[in-house]
Amino acid sequence: MTDYLAGMMVPDESHVPDGLVKRTVSGGQFAVFECPVEAIGETYRHIFTVWLPGAPVPFDPSGAVFEEYPGKATDRPIRIYIPVRQVP
Repeated sequence: MTDYLAGMMVPDESHVPDGLVKRTVSGGQFAVFECPVEAIGETYRHIFTVWLPGAPVPFDPSGAVFEEYPGKATDRPIRIYIPVRQVP
């Protein structure tokens, strides 16, 4: 099962309006990929079919994959965060 959420960073003491929930994304190690929004699908395909199979670090399924959008600046790339584990 996959949850798809839209969110934004808010202070801990923020009031949560009815119908919304506040969640905490756990910290950890992430591989970060940048791309224009038009290439997001192609970038995900590359991450999971090319990069990840040969990556120097394994995917961490207990973490959350998430995207960071640059706000109103449409000329800046989005960032895709992939949770990984460090190998001892």
